[in-house]
Amino acid sequence: MFDKHQSKLYSSLETSTEDPLANTMTVVYGHDASTSLSIRTFTKGLDSGCVKGGKLTALVIEDGGKQSLTQVSCHDYSKE
Repeated sequence: MFDKHQSKLYSSLETSTEDPLANTMTVVYGHDASTSLSIRTFTKGLDSGCVKGGKLTALVIEDGGKQSLTQVSCHDYSKE
């Protein structure tokens, strides 16, 4: 829902503002295993199930805003 709202805000500012992205925000969150990894324009859900043997995910944001994901494998801690 938040991603949709920010997309509409961006669209409404696109023709009237020099830098419409400066008026939007992005939310980065975790602890949402039910939706797993979810990377959208204005929302970044990083839960990739590490505790259940999935992967641990990091979102790397460089100067200038370039984004990339880095993942490492995890043990299945729920069985220990």
